[in-house]
Amino acid sequence: MSRFFCPESVEKVGVRESLPLSWIRVWKLHGSLGWFWKKGPSTTSGKVIRLGAQSKKDNLDELVIYPSREKYESSRKQPFITYFDRLKSYLRDGEGIFIISGYSFGDEHVNDVIFDGLRQNNRLHVIAFMYDNPELIALEQDLKQFLNISILSPNHAIIGGKLGDWKIDPQVKEDKKHEIVNFWDLDNDELKIGNFLNFIDFITDYKKVPSKVEVTDED
Repeated sequence: MSRFFCPESVEKVGVRESLPLSWIRVWKLHGSLGWFWKKGPSTTSGKVIRLGAQSKKDNLDELVIYPSREKYESSRKQPFITYFDRLKSYLRDGEGIFIISGYSFGDEHVNDVIFDGLRQNNRLHVIAFMYDNPELIALEQDLKQFLNISILSPNHAIIGGKLGDWKIDPQVKEDKKHEIVNFWDLDNDELKIGNFLNFIDFITDYKKVPSKVEVTDED
């Protein structure tokens, strides 16, 4: 399966610009160490491709974004500037729920887009699932001003600007364990969909989709 960046798939959002049925569109705003520029036949041509950890990286130009102090400036280039423009538009307009998974709010340029959306659109609600408890606790001061964001980690949550512990009532856990097992770890008594793989299992089960997501290092 070939993976590449197509700006039109993000910029054109009308019904007439629907993607081919064979396409899967993934928007990746951070964690770009596997993204490279692949040179084209001319100095001005080329495209962005993503490689697995074990893939060969011969004949490639450079990483799209390096883990450095220049990361913010790099994110203002393609493909990221297109993603950010589309995200800003989505967060600014109308009523909606924006779900975040796999992001710990460590990049200020990404946070600025999310927080501006929360400030400017009171009909927007953001729900974020965190992998670890410390990641969530560290956000308390930054998020206490926002009432329209809920962040959940295995044992804690920030809801309505307030940090607290949470768990499922023992009776509910016993009576409805078959309903909650996809998002709640019954053995450790904690939320488990901060792990992205568990989150995908939860979504596919909820949508009654029979297929699973396979994770590999190779394309």
